[in-house]
Amino acid sequence: VPDATYWLGRAYAAKGDRHNAKKVFVGFQHDYVLHHKFSNSLYELAIIEHELKEDKRATLLLKSMIKKFPNHNSIIQAKALLKTIQADQVTKDVTKPESKTKLETTVTK
Repeated sequence: VPDATYWLGRAYAAKGDRHNAKKVFVGFQHDYVLHHKFSNSLYELAIIEHELKEDKRATLLLKSMIKKFPNHNSIIQAKALLKTIQADQVTKDVTKPESKTKLETTVTK
């Protein structure tokens, strides 16, 4: 059953059904912590979270994977994805203009 659950998540992800894939991988991680595909599920879920614009969750998953499974065969891809997410976040923070309301509040104080 664990292998089928993992591959069901992968199938949903391949089909583009990110919400069901996420649901399956979250359940897999909850139920099968000691399964040999657990580390893969962290990476798969991180990709899905990133695609769903949930970069904080994706970052936490990737950092967890990198820390717990430093010799995993997907570690290079995990580090690359983490670096991409962090670079995107810095770009968003730098280019995000302050809201007019915030500026007006600061000026009128």
